[in-house]
Amino acid sequence: MWLVPRLESFQRLHPEIQVVIRTGEQLDNLQKDRRIDLAIRYGRYDEQNKDSTKLITEYFGVYATQDYLNKCESLTHATFIETQWKNKSLPSIAWKQWLQKYNANISNPKILYFEEEHHVIQAALAGQGIALVSSVLVQTALQQNWLHPYKYDCCLPGFTYYLLPSSFSKNLRKVAVFQDWLIGELSKNA
Repeated sequence: MWLVPRLESFQRLHPEIQVVIRTGEQLDNLQKDRRIDLAIRYGRYDEQNKDSTKLITEYFGVYATQDYLNKCESLTHATFIETQWKNKSLPSIAWKQWLQKYNANISNPKILYFEEEHHVIQAALAGQGIALVSSVLVQTALQQNWLHPYKYDCCLPGFTYYLLPSSFSKNLRKVAVFQDWLIGELSKNA
C-alpha cells in the first residue's frame, strides 16, 4: 500500500530498470533464487546483520473515516478493526493492548479481524470502524484525507522494514539505484 503508488516516479526516473514486486508470507531464499535482486523484509531488525539496511520503523496508530469519527459517540460504541498475522513469528499488535495502554475501560470491545493489513485499511475506508494499522501503510489514505487519526499521540510500537540484497546482486548498479531511491522516498514520508 505504500510502495506501489510511488513506483511510477521511480520508473519515470529510471525507465531502464525493471521492478517486479512479489509478495508473500514465505521467505524466499536469496542465496538460491537468482531471479531476486533485493528483498524488503518486515519484522524485528537485527542490527548485527551487516548485509541488511534498515529502512523505517513503523508505529501502529488508530484511524477511521471522518464520517465514522463524527458518528462514533465514544470508544464504547466503536467497532475496532485489527490484523491477526498469518505469520505467527510476529508478535501480536492488538486492540486489547492499545485499550489497556490508554486506559480505555471497555469490557467487551467489538473487534473485526483480518489476516491482511490492507484489508483492515479497506474496512476502515468503508466506514466499518476504527483501524489499528501501520503508520507506513496508511500514509496514502492520510495524504488523500480518506482516513484520519483518532488521536495523534496514542500509538503502539511496530516493526521495521529493511532491505536484504541477494549475494548475486548486491553490487549491481540497479540495486544501488533502487535502494537509494527507496531510502529517499521513505525519508520524505517518515
